[in-house]
Formats: sequence, structure tokens, C-alpha cells
Amino acid sequence: KSLLIDSIPILPNEIIERKKKGFVLPWNNLIKTELKSEFIKSFENLGRFEKFNSVHIIDQFRKYCTNTKAVNYHQFYSIMILSNWLNKNIPN
Repeated sequence: KSLLIDSIPILPNEIIERKKKGFVLPWNNLIKTELKSEFIKSFENLGRFEKFNSVHIIDQFRKYCTNTKAVNYHQFYSIMILSNWLNKNIPN
């Protein structure tokens, strides 16, 4: 905040003196729209590993995309990260 205050000396006092506020990225919306195809592609790649049921994961992901109360986006994000790591580090 001090960088902002020093950079813009004309900021009103109510902005300078107010409490710090956080910023949350709209992950839920991004995953269900712009990133949806990337997530599905990542889940499809899990099909080459016998321990993962990619069809079930994709089915659950599609349900998540239509109902926010079903599952938390963190679960799908974690699976996507794992899938990308496996595909990068485990040869066919």
C-alpha cells in the first residue's frame, strides 16, 4: 500500500487511511468457463494411468460446472496439477 500512496500523491485520505482489503481471483468462474477445456484435456490424459478413472473425474467435473454446491474447485485444481505433473514426468 505504501508503494501506491507514494506513487499517487493525490489519493484521498479515505483511501490512504482505510483498512487493508484482500483480493480474490474468480477461480470458480474461470474454471467453469475459460479454463474448462484445459481441465477436461488434463483429466483425459489421466486415462493412461490405470489408477485413475478419468471418465468418472470428467463426469464429476461436468457436474461441478453446472452446480457449485456439489464440489469445491480446489479438488479439481489439485487433480489437474497432478495430471500435468504426471504427463510431464512419467513417460508413456
